[in-house]
Amino acid sequence: MIRIENDRLLISGPLTLETIGEIAATPLCAEQPVRVIDLGEVEKVDSAAVALLLHWLRQVAQKECKLTFANVPKELHSLAALYDVADIL
Repeated sequence: MIRIENDRLLISGPLTLETIGEIAATPLCAEQPVRVIDLGEVEKVDSAAVALLLHWLRQVAQKECKLTFANVPKELHSLAALYDVADIL
């Protein structure tokens, strides 16, 4: 479901309310800083995915590091636009 390669956090499978708990607990900008969240292998999203992205952005802002999202699924783009937060992507 999640793996870290260098500065990338790669997520696969569904990114939904049922699955985000473990993913949200992944430390960002720690000793091995995650700078890129790669969503290229995400198969399903719901509004919890948008909440998770916002959570991550707040988390890294407190640590003063930069985070980017890569390979964002079109469904997640649509949800972010619906909630008027598409600019985070």
